[in-house]
Amino acid sequence: AILDDIQPELFPRDTALIESQARLMVLDEVIAAVVRATGLPLEILFLAAYLVSLLLLYAALHAIGASLYTRRWTAAALMLAFTLRHRIPKTSANSFEPYFHPRMLAFAFGALAIAAILRRRFWLAVALVGTAATVHVTTALWFAVLIGVALVWLDRTFRPMGILVVACAGGL
Repeated sequence: AILDDIQPELFPRDTALIESQARLMVLDEVIAAVVRATGLPLEILFLAAYLVSLLLLYAALHAIGASLYTRRWTAAALMLAFTLRHRIPKTSANSFEPYFHPRMLAFAFGALAIAAILRRRFWLAVALVGTAATVHVTTALWFAVLIGVALVWLDRTFRPMGILVVACAGGL
């Protein structure tokens, strides 16, 4: 999708297929714009995005661990346990991708949203889920459900919004 955005002539017959999924994510256009503006190779940008994803993910895990546990080593154990890689059954995905993929960046934003909920920073959690949605919609959807339920449960001001969402979803 990024290469198609940079050079549309590369995939003349596949553009419709590529666009069917790429239109749901903004990240492709952002990375393509960075390539056009800087001339950096995609490999360097993917490495940088992977490192940013890892840093955000471990910051989220540290924040979650610090909120839930009383000792530092238990938060470190949480971060260590997350690095255990395994294949998700009946899929081709791994629980922890060893390369850059937008869903890992979206997962990091979602995990940061969980940390924000644990610290009672509700609007920050909403903003983080919104940010995750701009990166990878389906990953963000799961966090939207989780964070939405937590918000409705923890804060009365979100209850009318929760009732409205359930009513709209029921009407579909």
